[in-house]
Amino acid sequence: MALVYQPVFEQLHGLAPNSCHPMACVHQNRLYNPAMAENESSTPSGLKPVVQSFILADHVYVDARSGKKVIAGTFNQVHLGVNQTALHRVFAYLAVINCRGRVEIQLRHVDLADGSELRKSGVIGFDAADPLQTYEIVIEVPPLPMPHEGAYALEAYCNDELAGSIRIGVKQKHAPEEDGQQNQ
Repeated sequence: MALVYQPVFEQLHGLAPNSCHPMACVHQNRLYNPAMAENESSTPSGLKPVVQSFILADHVYVDARSGKKVIAGTFNQVHLGVNQTALHRVFAYLAVINCRGRVEIQLRHVDLADGSELRKSGVIGFDAADPLQTYEIVIEVPPLPMPHEGAYALEAYCNDELAGSIRIGVKQKHAPEEDGQQNQ
């Protein structure tokens, strides 16, 4: 069973809840074990969701029939063009485990030079029945500000607790020097 969510970067774009946004999220339930669901004592209380996989890519394709994901163009470092200050058209793939009940995920983009939060997403929520399932989430992330060279992180918070992150290294291409100054 595949559920499709269309969360909104409400705080960034001033959009009303449930409004249309280019960011899309796909959640794929894997095998469900009814025996585990009936036996509540088999799972320790206080489970915290864990991001088992966190991958950035140029695109993530989802097969409509099988629900399988194809992750294309993975990266953890980018080279921005001259005067480019944002990373455009990025997809994040997350595999989240240890989920039970309502799970709310939020992505936060952080400048690691000073710890400042540059952008955060709206909340992506789903209900998880079985903590043994892996919940796969694919998010088309809006442009990420990269105001300077250095290290940044995209952090995944589950129920307001940091559950995983990925570091992004940024290199800036510089404008070529004028002809008269190149060989001096």
